[in-house]
Amino acid sequence: EPGCDRESQIRRMRCTLSAAVKAGVAVQIRTLPAASDVQQVMMDLETILEQTVQAFPSIQIHLSCWSSGSAVDMLKWLNTYPLNVWIGMDATVSFGKAKNAHECAFDVPLERLILETGLPSIIPASIANIVGREAFCHSGLIPVAAQAIADKKAGSLGITAETVARAASANTLALYPKLGKHDMSIELLRHRYWSQE
Repeated sequence: EPGCDRESQIRRMRCTLSAAVKAGVAVQIRTLPAASDVQQVMMDLETILEQTVQAFPSIQIHLSCWSSGSAVDMLKWLNTYPLNVWIGMDATVSFGKAKNAHECAFDVPLERLILETGLPSIIPASIANIVGREAFCHSGLIPVAAQAIADKKAGSLGITAETVARAASANTLALYPKLGKHDMSIELLRHRYWSQE
């Protein structure tokens, strides 16, 4: 974050991880490094993940809006911590120049995917072209991310936007079980966005 040095951010992250373990909840980690800092941030994250999972083997970590990291890093952590790490993806994956996000969308296992809204500025071009400057980020754009991920997985037999959305919905409810207490059914999305009726 602007104005925070590396050491203070690492201390805050460790404190957050410890608090999440004590509270029995998943923790979201979001990296937004400048292009010149990506390698250092990924090395720091790798160290923190290793130490955290060693100390707290049942911790659940949601790497939120994963678009700055590489597919190589993502797969390494998913393989090393198959019970601990989930990958969040937003509509960045729909951007033509988001090559890292495209690779991650192709490689992320559906059983480890979470769909997200992302930053307020993450408006898919297909929406911005229709709505114009009035466009804003909201959960109704999640189907656009699901479609973009399905498109990137086009070589995988039977992967559709609905398949992606259903998997991500199940993962979200497993990672954040309190959400299941609310009426957040994927059926509403299916009816609204993918029904042929």
